[in-house]
Amino acid sequence: MGRSRLCLALIVVLLAAGSAARAACQLQRYVELPVTVERGGAVVKAKLNGADTRLTVDTGAFFSMLNPSAVTKFGLRTGPLPSSLTVGGMTGAADVRLTTVRDFEVLGPVMHHVDFLVGEHDMGGADGLLGQNLLAVLDTEFDFANGAIRLLQPVGCGDAPLAYWDTDAHAYGEMAIDPIGPPDSKIVGSVTINGVKLRAVFDTGAHRSVLSLRGARRAGVKTTDPGVTPGGVWGGIGRGLMQTWIAPFSVVDIGGEQIKNTRLRVADIELPDSDMVIGADFFLSHRIYVSKSQRKLYFTYNGGPVFNLDVESSTPSIAAAADAPTDAAGFARRGDADMAREQYVEAIADYGRAADLDPKEPQHVYDRARARLAARQPLLALADLDQALTLRPDDARALVLRGEVRALMKNQAGASSDFEAALSHDPSLRLRVAESYAAAGDLDDALANYDLWIAGQPKGENLAGPLNGRCWVRALAGRDLDKALADCNEALRLRPGLPQALDSRGLVFLRLNQPDKAIADYSAALKVAPRVAWSLYGRGLAEQRKGLQPQGDADIAEAIAIRPHIGDEAKAHGIVP
Repeated sequence: MGRSRLCLALIVVLLAAGSAARAACQLQRYVELPVTVERGGAVVKAKLNGADTRLTVDTGAFFSMLNPSAVTKFGLRTGPLPSSLTVGGMTGAADVRLTTVRDFEVLGPVMHHVDFLVGEHDMGGADGLLGQNLLAVLDTEFDFANGAIRLLQPVGCGDAPLAYWDTDAHAYGEMAIDPIGPPDSKIVGSVTINGVKLRAVFDTGAHRSVLSLRGARRAGVKTTDPGVTPGGVWGGIGRGLMQTWIAPFSVVDIGGEQIKNTRLRVADIELPDSDMVIGADFFLSHRIYVSKSQRKLYFTYNGGPVFNLDVESSTPSIAAAADAPTDAAGFARRGDADMAREQYVEAIADYGRAADLDPKEPQHVYDRARARLAARQPLLALADLDQALTLRPDDARALVLRGEVRALMKNQAGASSDFEAALSHDPSLRLRVAESYAAAGDLDDALANYDLWIAGQPKGENLAGPLNGRCWVRALAGRDLDKALADCNEALRLRPGLPQALDSRGLVFLRLNQPDKAIADYSAALKVAPRVAWSLYGRGLAEQRKGLQPQGDADIAEAIAIRPHIGDEAKAHGIVP
């Protein structure tokens, strides 16, 4: 696959710019990659055969990877992997192929004939993953809070501490890590949880940190213990789904940094040679330097939650003043980091500063609109979107978002106008438009857009979500229930145990007056996601139809406690006892 040749060539190109070694410790900075934080992960811009692309930074990936839609988008050809090579993720094995990119540009110089793996399903909003075969060629600094990844070469440093941005020895953490190199180049070290030494891999491709069941048990915690709550299901590379829990721990020690009386996400996963994945949430809340030569990892705390458990945090950012942004791009990247930490007030300020510095760039006011929506400021968000669309009238993303805000404000005509305008500029947004119509209760338009989108897609795992969406719309409307059932069945064939599809199929069975099957599906969904109001309400109605009045009343009461108006919503669609 040419991996060794690629790494060697990249090192030679990067080091060609360096100067001779000096007597004093020097950190020669060869590349600084601007990164943006999206949905908890870090994304960099690159070029494939001269075309712009976006790749998610993934230190857990031994090799860079593209998704199938990117192969089509860039007109690439794929071939089989060597029979000796298999690829898997936290949720199981994956079907992977190989492609070669003629020209690839991400780290400054253009590289030629670069191999990429091709995954079996799309990986978020990016075109693929930037893996350790490129990231680990030199020492690497991850400074997500300030929107950067830096590749550095220490010269004359020996064992000197390399947390160069903070000279206070008591302010930074330091830990030994395994040698970084072939075959997988992972960043692996030891942490201590509840006094028990465990192995952890530092993986920016995992948006949230997670401890394996085996590791939790070694630390003295079981999922049946008091205070442990369900954490939902995860998917990833591979077709499986994994159950997660949120569990309390007395103390987590990572490189001398102690997080006391905290909670961790625990999952039923098998991790090769490790017990825990320390994900992008930790990278976002810390500035990290990975030293290959010293086999050490240095880090300082930036602010925000160390482990993202989907709990809002108002902790202010404390990024070093010396690294404060000075231009619009820098403020925008820091705004992205604020958003990832759910610090919406700070994000609004940073995006606003970017807009002041670069008033002709609509992206900054669009981003501020996103932050204002997250902060529950829809009128201000609408004004920002109007401004963004004045600057760039054909911005399909802004049109869709404004349509969603207008739908939220019950301006259905305005919402439809925005959605149709967005699709005229970017038909690939049709799935999001379908979901937006469904969320607004416009089931006819939702169904029409689901039909169009699904008809144009190849058969595969990525259809599970859209098929479930169409099943739900039909079930909610009470029409074509045979087609709805077929959609839900296919979604569950593609992603067995998907709780959203179980919930939707439960409603189909409720509509078909098959309460036993409805109860079975709702119960299976609630086992994975126990606080979904529609599942509780639907199961309650099915139990009442079976004459199980106390159980039905209890489920309905719990659903109303979570979503007070669910009874009125259900009645509006003719869903009654």
